Amino acid sequence: MKNKTLSLVFTGLAFIAFLHLTALLLLTVVRILFIVFCSPADGNSFGLILRSIAIGLQFDNWVLSFITALPLTVVGIATLAGVAPKKLKIPVNVWYFTFVIPVFILGIADIPYFLYFNDHINIGSFSWFAFAKDTFGMIFLDWHNYLYLSLVVIFSFLFIFNILRIEKIIFSRQEEVVPARRRLKWIPMFLLMGAACFAGMRGSFQRYPLRIGVAYFSDNNFYNRVGLNPVFNIVESCKYYFDESAPEISEVDVNQALLFVQKELEINVSDKNYHSSFPLKRKIIFQEEGEKYNVVVILMESVATADLERTYNGKPVMPFLSQLRNNSLYFSNFYSAGNHTNCGITATLYGYTPDFAKPTMTVPSTRYTGLPDALKKLGYKNHFFITGNPQYDRMNSFLYDNHFERLHSSYDYPNSKQVNNFGVADDYLFEYGLQKLDELAKSTAPFFATFLTVSNHPPYIIPDEYKNCGATDHERILAFADHCLQQFVESAQKRSWGPKTLFVLLGDHGNLDGNNLYDMPLQYNHIPCFVIGPDEIVKSETCETPGSQIDLGATLMGLLHLSYTDNSMGTNLMERPKKYAYFVGDNHIGCCDGTYFFCHNINSKNDFLYKIGDSENLASALSSKTEEMRQYCYRMMAVNNAAKKQKWTE
Repeated sequence: MKNKTLSLVFTGLAFIAFLHLTALLLLTVVRILFIVFCSPADGNSFGLILRSIAIGLQFDNWVLSFITALPLTVVGIATLAGVAPKKLKIPVNVWYFTFVIPVFILGIADIPYFLYFNDHINIGSFSWFAFAKDTFGMIFLDWHNYLYLSLVVIFSFLFIFNILRIEKIIFSRQEEVVPARRRLKWIPMFLLMGAACFAGMRGSFQRYPLRIGVAYFSDNNFYNRVGLNPVFNIVESCKYYFDESAPEISEVDVNQALLFVQKELEINVSDKNYHSSFPLKRKIIFQEEGEKYNVVVILMESVATADLERTYNGKPVMPFLSQLRNNSLYFSNFYSAGNHTNCGITATLYGYTPDFAKPTMTVPSTRYTGLPDALKKLGYKNHFFITGNPQYDRMNSFLYDNHFERLHSSYDYPNSKQVNNFGVADDYLFEYGLQKLDELAKSTAPFFATFLTVSNHPPYIIPDEYKNCGATDHERILAFADHCLQQFVESAQKRSWGPKTLFVLLGDHGNLDGNNLYDMPLQYNHIPCFVIGPDEIVKSETCETPGSQIDLGATLMGLLHLSYTDNSMGTNLMERPKKYAYFVGDNHIGCCDGTYFFCHNINSKNDFLYKIGDSENLASALSSKTEEMRQYCYRMMAVNNAAKKQKWTE
């Protein structure tokens, strides 16, 4: 029996519908894989899984509807006019392959990104591709990523194979000649599909179009994120990446917020030295000027406070840092200002918080004073040591623009010592650094040296002797990094210049390796901070006052008793304990006092208040506490951003 032929218009519309639905089905499979790879270890709820997948269909359909709109319009009008869909299949296929396959790539890449950052890819993530060699090295030198690369190939193949197969079936049954009156009867179907496509682009039949908040349907932080599509997240994050800031912050009255911040920082506006053009600037004077000790700051890549509690076979994974809590000035309630290395560098050295996902090292460079400027004016030689490419994150120009006289990098190391795309391992970085500090110590001028480690960043290069030092590669590399730190500090202390040196060890940001209780992963910001130095200026004690990287400069200058001009958002934690510490992630702002943790999601617009250690959201039950913490971090952040925009930082 001969197969019935299909109408010209119906064939074209059916082909478009199949393309769209095939892509939607495959994206749903990607979302299921996301759940398999990323779901927390404390059990799954089948009901939550189904609901999050259903919401995911809504977000995926939003992305695909924008892709489908143009070919649907062209094919619909062309076939109604009598053009055979066969003549349009090549440009339509090229269109879909060009735009749908990148959606698959982003969906699959979102899995390892989420595992590392506990968040979806956003527009700020693409700044790394300005440093293509380092970024591609990070991807292709980590063998774990080959699983995801394989999935990209598999899903792309499945999409292309199914499209070519179905078009062969559909077009083999297509009528060659169709009278106009028979074509026109398909106009309602064309209009109906157009309306469905428009509804998909809007994402909702409700009053407002699709928003990130739609994905939040439960009190489970993980499943509230499952439904989001990374493409949608990228589009939404553009609003805050290219605009001044999140509306919550940009709408704050800066003048009122400035009065609040000046009170917090004890800035006397009636002082004769006060100048309204630099409303954060204040002179810090010590009656008895201290001695100019050398200062060494070590920004430890991806070290969280929780890492100090890790054990393997009954022993600490990081024995040096774990024990150092008892032999140093240890800040136990300390936070990174952001969740990227460039944020940690800027906050630690210059005392300012990043503006969510925006990079802090810009071109042209934002000019700061901060700790490097204060020490340079006191005669210090400022050197910065990194393991790899000095151009990465625009460090080279930024640091030279902001008071460093020498940046040591992969340009200075032999090729034989380069272990991956990030350059040399921590042990060689410190070995090289000790030699250079020995040379600097020959001068009568004191030195300020900052080291940025990187071994604890994928791809991990684990020496053979550390292969049995942890249950996972992450624990093994932590053990190696800890040993390198111990070797450096102990070797430095034995140098002639060691007794006259203040050592500071802190995380550039934390890491997420385990279950996350909160909408904003606190483990990514809660970092250890240690200060080691001569007994006459540093006592071994634990400081529990809330603080962050922006407070480090003021605190160190206070310990050294060196008078200077402070122009940062930080305070001396040893002299003036703070009630709260505030910090950000890519799309969160957080505030913590050690007992309660407030965070606000700028995408979903939701507030969260947790008692630390408990996942229950108390924002409504403790509304006055929520409001107090919200107002604190909003005001601080508003002034922080205004200072950079209006050049108060210079």
